Amino acid sequence: MYRLHLEGQTIHDDEPDGYYINLSDLQRMRLRKLQAKLVQDVVNLRFGNEAPPDWDWHLHQYVQALQDHEYMVKFSESKKDPFIVTAHRFADHILMRNAMNIPEARPKELPAFNFPGRSSDDLTPITIPRSKATFRGFMARIGIAAVGCLFLIVPMWIMVLHNTLWTGLVTTTAFVAAFGLLMAYVLSESAHVLSSSAAYAAVLVVFTGLTISPQ
Repeated sequence: MYRLHLEGQTIHDDEPDGYYINLSDLQRMRLRKLQAKLVQDVVNLRFGNEAPPDWDWHLHQYVQALQDHEYMVKFSESKKDPFIVTAHRFADHILMRNAMNIPEARPKELPAFNFPGRSSDDLTPITIPRSKATFRGFMARIGIAAVGCLFLIVPMWIMVLHNTLWTGLVTTTAFVAAFGLLMAYVLSESAHVLSSSAAYAAVLVVFTGLTISPQ
């Protein structure tokens, strides 16, 4: 948790302009807590007279907590991470300001940072409505289809209109490299990046071999 001050102002010990909370930090604390329980269970299993009654449940909780943490990590690059509560958003600011209105709260003890400010009319919900999510998914699929068509049609036109060996080699190399960079940006798994790039390269290599006449 951090305290935030508006940009252009000197960070001091006065009342902050907002706060920043990363809820995923709680999950890491939960993982450590469950790990401590499992370590104690293992020691009791090895040296105790009886097996701890809940060791299997603790193991299940630990595995589930790891999966939950991996799910949280997927949102870390999102512009609207649902596990970040920040004064940048007006609704979050009101929520944290009310929560800090207790005698035990000591904002001066928090690390301080500057932030550009907030929008007074930003009441964006944590998640978008299902109808809007469906429409966005449809538009995203249309965009993917358009990009896929461009990566196949454009090199085909270039190699057909300029039917030379060098044109085919340069076109294939350039488009495979561009496609690989795009997949590296879009996909998170290295194996998926490699397999998709290899499949695209295979398509262009086959097309080059069928259409290009060496000169």
